[in-house]
Amino acid sequence: LKATLATQSLAHANMAAQLQQLQQPLLLPIRPRVWQCGVCNVVLSGEREVAQHIQQRHGTGDQRLVRISAVTLQPNRHGLFDREAPLDQQHHQSLVVPMPPTGPAYQFVRIGTEVRLAPHGGRLHHQPGISSPLHTQLTLRRRPSVGEEDLFVERTPVSASRASASRRVMWLGVGEGGHRLKEGELIKLGSFTLAVRQVCLDGPPQVPRFSSNSDPETVPVRSEALGMDSGATCRICLGGSGTPSYNGTPKVDGEEDEEGPLIFAPCLCRGNVQRIHLGCLRQWLRVRYSVENRMEQAGALALSFKPPGCEICRTEFPATFQDTTKPDSEPVLLLTNLPLVTPPFIVLAVPKSHGDDRERPHGERCVFSPGGIADAVLKIGRQRGTELRLNDTSVSRVHAKIEFENGAFVLRDNDARFRTLVLPSGPERLGNKERAQPLCVQAGRTLLEFALLEIQSDDEGEAGEAANPMVVDAGENLAVEVLA
Repeated sequence: LKATLATQSLAHANMAAQLQQLQQPLLLPIRPRVWQCGVCNVVLSGEREVAQHIQQRHGTGDQRLVRISAVTLQPNRHGLFDREAPLDQQHHQSLVVPMPPTGPAYQFVRIGTEVRLAPHGGRLHHQPGISSPLHTQLTLRRRPSVGEEDLFVERTPVSASRASASRRVMWLGVGEGGHRLKEGELIKLGSFTLAVRQVCLDGPPQVPRFSSNSDPETVPVRSEALGMDSGATCRICLGGSGTPSYNGTPKVDGEEDEEGPLIFAPCLCRGNVQRIHLGCLRQWLRVRYSVENRMEQAGALALSFKPPGCEICRTEFPATFQDTTKPDSEPVLLLTNLPLVTPPFIVLAVPKSHGDDRERPHGERCVFSPGGIADAVLKIGRQRGTELRLNDTSVSRVHAKIEFENGAFVLRDNDARFRTLVLPSGPERLGNKERAQPLCVQAGRTLLEFALLEIQSDDEGEAGEAANPMVVDAGENLAVEVLA
């Protein structure tokens, strides 16, 4: 009995202590803002001290200052930036660099979790301790349209020349204002990389670009006509050039067979299976492949189509066949059941699956047409019911959305865990008034935010601090960070 009473009293005491802790206000650890000179890596207490240090130490005068807010995660992130990573696995920095009117561009590297300016000359492999370059540079360039100089953030020349789309190169973050999609751009959603194959804004109804025969990932095929060969047979109907039609009736003199001419199969097959009737191939594709509309909203279209391919050599078929013996003839469509879509529409290409994933052996094409519906939205994500489903753990349930606004298709991030990124096709201007947020780029597990920094005068600063001590003036791009 005494032991039971002692246990109960101890339990009541623990419960009382827990209730007392819950009644107390929750105190979160506040991470102070650290200002650092990007030239000499000196850590200072505020933006005014950094500006004075740069002006006195480096003699910059009235040069423009740029603030770079860097967040680097711990390694083993597979090249992804996790928004939900714990604070103890994040390293925050605020670099301030002067932008001289003339001189080389600023390039950035990552040493461990520290972001530094790369030494001039680009010989990164001779510098000990550098883990990897960030393939990002800040440069001053003249705009011919207005005749003024502006700051631009772009990929380094080496990264741009390689045309690489790996996770470690510079990707442009999609903010709340969205990104206007252009033909040829690449979209990164977690581990998936989508390609914008076509953007058609006006014109008559037409067949979208479903085929990816010109993509680098597709092996080139040969589509040349075959001459008269008595021993050649079709691999589908096993007939030759003089066999009767499918209905069994003999052909009339001068009438062409329903199977069409005997051609080389538009794939990489060789030997006895390399020849096929054009009519047999078209009929097999018409029965085997179809287009599915996944948009539940009436009037709008979200067509899903998986390109056909050879089941023997796993090569994707082209969309048309051209007889090389008749170069002036019109190309023959191999896929006869493709629909006509009225512009505006956009075509997204999903890469082919690898490994054990057999869902997309030759990729997938998604055609989105709002059809005049103002609130038509194409949802991309892992969740069932999305118009473009990407079944991968790195993709959120509804990762991103595409809408048609003001004559353009706009991509928006849906607050996804691993963000929505776009591979920039050119330099991005810093201080763009159309962008409400700082320019955000991602290189692997490092996130960089660029913003112009303007220091107020002493009188304006004292008045501003008295009115609102939490305001930070960052020029045209206002960025206030509260890290908890």
